[in-house]
Amino acid sequence: VDTKRSPEELVLVDWVWELHSNGKLLQAADPRLNEYPVEEVGLVLELGLLCSHPHPEARPNMRQVVQMLAGDKPPPVVNSDPPWAADTPLMSKRFDDFNTTSHATTSSYGKRTITSDGTSPVALLVGRD
Repeated sequence: VDTKRSPEELVLVDWVWELHSNGKLLQAADPRLNEYPVEEVGLVLELGLLCSHPHPEARPNMRQVVQMLAGDKPPPVVNSDPPWAADTPLMSKRFDDFNTTSHATTSSYGKRTITSDGTSPVALLVGRD
């Protein structure tokens, strides 16, 4: 943790979601990288957002992550809003104070929208195996 960061940047997931929501995702890249392949860093940051989804059943499995990193599988489109913004009872919450609940939820990624009752595992990503 870089102690020189602002309090808003200390909860990494919240900070990266905020940057992503504002179209500035690449600002989350470590400035010590100097030069880097923009597409690859963008992919890794988006996968990080998907892997930190507050609903475990919405996260890609490691096989899918490896396939996406290798370019064998296209990554899903990551919504610009954090996943907890769609949960009405949790709208004021951020990742660091998110509590898992067992109410019905709807998750949207690009053109995919799937509803889950929050208690049974549901593959929310197309092709999840």
